[in-house]
Amino acid sequence: KGESPYGSDDESEVDYSIIPYSIHSFVNNPSFTLFADHHYLLNEKDCYGIAGSCNGLICLIGERLVTFTVEYQEHEYWFRLWNPATRAISEKIGCFIDYRGFGFNFGCDNSTGTFKAVASRYIHDQLTSDVRVFSFDENVWRNIQSFPVVPFNLSGHGSLEHDAVFFNGTLNWLAVRNDIPYTWYCHPEHLTVEQFVIVSLDLG
Repeated sequence: KGESPYGSDDESEVDYSIIPYSIHSFVNNPSFTLFADHHYLLNEKDCYGIAGSCNGLICLIGERLVTFTVEYQEHEYWFRLWNPATRAISEKIGCFIDYRGFGFNFGCDNSTGTFKAVASRYIHDQLTSDVRVFSFDENVWRNIQSFPVVPFNLSGHGSLEHDAVFFNGTLNWLAVRNDIPYTWYCHPEHLTVEQFVIVSLDLG
């Protein structure tokens, strides 16, 4: 994260960049000089963040404000699949418009090889989560009803700050149970180990 080396009219504007570096090189040379490469800047791809990576592909996230009023904000979201090794990148896909506050994760259905993205947000007044899964092969969103728990931790506006861990075809969250009163500013000393669970979402 840092200021774009190509300049900006907005002094506060920042951009994220990918720095390709092999594990072998990192082990043998942990101290190295970073070089800015125009190709690896996310803003150049009309995206702001990363949902995850799997099988050599990185799932980028894009967002723009669509509607703004005193009562609510609507944002448009989209994905782009990117292969940094070949520099190939997809068109925008999975576009949807909804309220702000979504967190995103990325993985693969091992049984079919289908890449999938998960959009999720916590609805405070209902003590539940809005979770939907996008299939890149079918270009279709599917809602998951009654997601059982609240992933931990939440930001001030309800988005999921801690990413899920993708493992063996599943996304896994550290979470607190639904019946535990929980907010993003909850102090750790008010929670016990017994109140935590690990929630897995099978992408198959």
